[in-house]
Parts: sequence; structure tokens; C-alpha cells
Amino acid sequence: MWSDRSAVDPDELHDLLGPDEVVHRWARPHGRVLALPIVLAVVLALAVGFAYGALDTPFDRWSIVGVAIGWLLLAGPTVWRWAHAVHVLTSERVLVLSGRRGRIDVDLPVSAIEDVRVRRRALGALIGHGDVVLVHDGGDTTTLHDVRAPRRLRRRLLELRDADPQ
Repeated sequence: MWSDRSAVDPDELHDLLGPDEVVHRWARPHGRVLALPIVLAVVLALAVGFAYGALDTPFDRWSIVGVAIGWLLLAGPTVWRWAHAVHVLTSERVLVLSGRRGRIDVDLPVSAIEDVRVRRRALGALIGHGDVVLVHDGGDTTTLHDVRAPRRLRRRLLELRDADPQ
């Protein structure tokens, strides 16, 4: 579940953690979010290569290159968000960090979690991902999207919640 590059390296988390807080899980969202950009990139590369060779005028060729650059502008943000997002489970809380400097989007104490639900579609069950819905504060929910091994995370969250002395 550990990844070598992301918004915040596991070794850099000590600035965000309390003195007795231990990291139990640190992972990016599931890589399935990159499937569509990758498939589109392959199809576009084949189409651009074919069209570039078939077209005669420089203007036509540059228009094809423009289409490829347009794809990069559209797919780039998806890849950026994936590369700079992290789900962190510690002994005391759940964090969702994003951005180059690890902005905290979710900071939820484990003790505030009332229930943990897993949402999976058929394809998600096959490739091992799903959404984890955290129910807290009288019914409010926070969803962790595209989590790898969501049932394992659910089990660990419930263990930590039940072991919390607060």
C-alpha cells in the first residue's frame, strides 16, 4: 500500500502528527482513475501518428499536434490530482491530503467515527477498489473515494475506533 512519491512522503508526516500518533496506512487513491487518460492517450497517439503521416500540408500536421496538446491539458489535471493525493490512517485520525504541499482536505478523529461503510461496484470488486463512507457526528458523512482494499481499511478503522479509550 505504500507508494514512493506523493503529496507527502510518509517520513514527512511527523510534522502533522501528534507525539503518540502512529501511521497505520498511507496510500494514494486506486490507480483506476488513470485508466481513461491512459486509454485515451494510446488511442490519440495512434490516431495522431496515422493522421500526421497521411496529411501533406504543414497546417494540417500542426492541427493534429494541437489536438495532442489539448489532450494533455484535459488529462493533465486528473493525473496531477492522483499523483498528489494521499489517504492517511493514523492511530488517532483519518487524513486526506492533496496538492504539492499536502493540504489537509479531511482531518477526522477516529473517535468521532460512528460507522464505516464500503461502496463497491462490480468492476471495483474485481480490481480491488471502492469508496469508504465514514459516518460521524450524528449522521454526517465523509467519503474517501477510490480506496485500495476498502474492506481492509474499514476493518482497521473499526478496530482503531473500538480500541480508542476516549
